[in-house]
Amino acid sequence: PPMLLTLLEKKQKVLEENVEQTIISLMKEGIVDQLIGEDGYFYYKLTKMGREKLKTMNVSPIIRKILKREDEED
Repeated sequence: PPMLLTLLEKKQKVLEENVEQTIISLMKEGIVDQLIGEDGYFYYKLTKMGREKLKTMNVSPIIRKILKREDEED
């Protein structure tokens, strides 16, 4: 395969591993809960502690909007 494709595949794998480790860490800290949807996919939702922490964190407006949308469902 072309070198660029190989490089992109490696970067994607590293990114997926980093996301996985971050989610596991957030679950251990009690910031997010893992849910399984009717479709069988995993979903993540902020806990009460996670919503409180979000208020003091420096998070991009896009991420804040996504998390707020989830928060409004409670």
